[in-house]
Amino acid sequence: MAAVVERLAATSSFRFAASRAYQTLVWQRATELREGRIAGVQTLSGFLSRRFAPAMAYCESVSARLQSSAERIGRASSLLRTRVEIERERQNQEMLAR
Repeated sequence: MAAVVERLAATSSFRFAASRAYQTLVWQRATELREGRIAGVQTLSGFLSRRFAPAMAYCESVSARLQSSAERIGRASSLLRTRVEIERERQNQEMLAR
């Protein structure tokens, strides 16, 4: 599981970083437009707010979930490793006691 999550995080982290950079660029360009209102027509920044922002929020959510999964798997692996070490020490003590 750890290998799968790490592979997913590695392959997607570059794309998520590129998406964040693109988002910054898009918002900068949208503010530079100084667009005016036309009755009955949605502005470009309004369109971007309704369509682009949720897509970017989804990317951030997936990135956070991948990171959270990797951390949880790491903690579970650590607990399992500790459990194995404790059992090995118990067995070693039994062997020495004989």
